[in-house]
Amino acid sequence: MRLPHALLALGAVAALAGCGGSSERSTPPGGGTPAGGGAKADAVLRIPYQESPAGGIDPDVFYGVEGESVITSLYEGLVAYEPGSTRVGPALATVWEVSKDGRTYTFGLRDDVRFHDGTPFDSAAVKANIERRLAVRQAVSYMVADVESIDASKRYVVVIRLRARNNAFLDLLASMYGPKMISPAALKEHAGRDHAQRWLAGNAVGTGPYRLASLRIGDTAELTRNDDWWGGRAGFAKVEFPVIPDLGTQRLQLESGDLDMMTHGIDAAGLPNVEQNPNLQAKIFPAALRHVLFLNTHKPPFDDPAVRRAFSAALRPEEAVRVVYGKTGRVATSNYPAVIAGDTDLGRLTPLTAEKPAKPVEVVLSYATGAGQTSLLRLVQYLQAQLKPAGFDVKLKGDTFAAQFSYATRPEKAPDALLAGLNPDAAHPDAWASPVWMTGGGLNLLGYGNPLVDRLIAEARSAPTRAQADALYDELAQLVQEDAAVLAVDDFDDVIVARSGIDDIRHTPLYIWQVDMPALREK
Repeated sequence: MRLPHALLALGAVAALAGCGGSSERSTPPGGGTPAGGGAKADAVLRIPYQESPAGGIDPDVFYGVEGESVITSLYEGLVAYEPGSTRVGPALATVWEVSKDGRTYTFGLRDDVRFHDGTPFDSAAVKANIERRLAVRQAVSYMVADVESIDASKRYVVVIRLRARNNAFLDLLASMYGPKMISPAALKEHAGRDHAQRWLAGNAVGTGPYRLASLRIGDTAELTRNDDWWGGRAGFAKVEFPVIPDLGTQRLQLESGDLDMMTHGIDAAGLPNVEQNPNLQAKIFPAALRHVLFLNTHKPPFDDPAVRRAFSAALRPEEAVRVVYGKTGRVATSNYPAVIAGDTDLGRLTPLTAEKPAKPVEVVLSYATGAGQTSLLRLVQYLQAQLKPAGFDVKLKGDTFAAQFSYATRPEKAPDALLAGLNPDAAHPDAWASPVWMTGGGLNLLGYGNPLVDRLIAEARSAPTRAQADALYDELAQLVQEDAAVLAVDDFDDVIVARSGIDDIRHTPLYIWQVDMPALREK
């Protein structure tokens, strides 16, 4: 199993501490070009959103997908996943080391980075930003909840001490929702009574390859190239994110040349037309995306384990996934998303056997409706037809995402089953097990709970060796499958469609619905 901890020798960190900083120019996760090389002075890139970033673009508050590409263009963290990989690589930190007890993380920082306001990035900025994330107490604050102390006594070395070992911590730092560095000067100037949340909803002072030019909620976000970025110059001088709610309109504007790229919204049925258009190109990338079917264990019929097992045994999504998603999706083979399990046997699914119910069982199945959900409707319709001969009379119930996420608070009033598309925050088993399977987890949408699963998750998170952690993560995944309350359906890809003239389209599996923005350029 891959648990990508790209740790470098502590001696390298110590050397940084001794010399006052790093003199090498390490490659950014994606990377622009050296100053002037391949970067055009007036090139503009237009990528549509279906909606404005919900609640604004404060990286310590935002926790969605549509809008994250703006945030990751403006801000950077200490580490990041490498393009096309689940390996953790350098970003604002060039080297790091983890202590033997797994509680102390020592990072050597770049010494050539400035925020967009011209102030320098250093260890004090790291301390200020982690403390701010804890203080605002928003959903993404969980990623640093284990932080006990931060030592910023050396300018380009920061030492983070955790209260308890958390084997997922480095991956959480690399998450697209992980801690980003905001100018401490801006935080102080606009602090107000809310730690600058109101101001940062519509403003940004990061270190990233782009600066915020303007943000009009409900309309367009505009970014301009940061020519002083430590990673070089991005290929496009300006990026615009117009809000176009209708995917059909986006597609027409892409074909006419008014847009340059769509990062989601082209399904398998629409791919052939794109691939036949000489003015367009389609790129299919593995992504941290999967469909999960939750069964409601709090009321009949699925409060009965035998009925759940019969439902799970009857669920054979191979044909549905093949027809609906074609080459952009695959039937799940592990209880963990494919980007986490990789090519290992971690959490491997095995067919369940069970007797057909003695009499027909009525099931109300919730699925998300709205723009861009045509494929999901087709998927649930296929499953509905397939389950009928197995003794399950499935009635479909269209829901908003908000409604689906509200059911966990009153599962006795929720539908019998719920199909949802989910994405883990990081490429670590805990980033799936804790939110999806743990009692009270944020993505545990119908309130599944098993005390033994909860205990094993906690043990795996703090296991002293990777082998021990792997064994625990595998054991708890098998328990989840036996409980038959959270059923893995498929893994599906990101489909990026762009003008044929755009080059260097790179993608990172955990950074869904976005591409490596500074790497893009005209052919």
